Amino acid sequence: MFCENFLKQVSNWYLVMPFFAMMFPYIMNSCGFVTGAAAIEYYGEVHQDDRNKLIHMVMLPFAGFGYSLGIPALFRLNYDNAALSRNLLYMFYIIHYASIDIVVTFWFAVIYFIPLYLSHIYYRPCWQIAVKGITAGSVLLLTMELIGHSVFEIQNSRPEGVINAIVYSHYFISDEWIKLLR
Repeated sequence: MFCENFLKQVSNWYLVMPFFAMMFPYIMNSCGFVTGAAAIEYYGEVHQDDRNKLIHMVMLPFAGFGYSLGIPALFRLNYDNAALSRNLLYMFYIIHYASIDIVVTFWFAVIYFIPLYLSHIYYRPCWQIAVKGITAGSVLLLTMELIGHSVFEIQNSRPEGVINAIVYSHYFISDEWIKLLR
């Protein structure tokens, strides 16, 4: 009975997330946020220096790995629910990014599959994982901000751009990897 209910909930979540991902731009636009290409351009305005971009390209997936371990552990999610939350977030990004550019979406899926896979392997719902994951993610983000923006950029990241960065930084660095590999 429990397994059947769990599978029903999982299938419901996997049906709801694509709908939410497709509606996301409309929801954000109605709240006054820019989305899509305009949001990526906004994010890119403070990421012009090639050294800063490279720092972000290398460190951001590892920061994602830290947070994808630490945040579910902080809430003591069991393994299945933690995996579900990570998978749904990955699915959200893929569906949302696909509406912008399918090639960048493919590279995002490839780049972030490794942190996703590793977070499934190393996840445990305990305080040690929560502290290690959140600390690692935060140290990497602070390093990106302090070194990348204070040393190499004229402009620092904008506090009002936090939501924009959460949604579009992964797209931006995936696109930068494509440019670098060309």
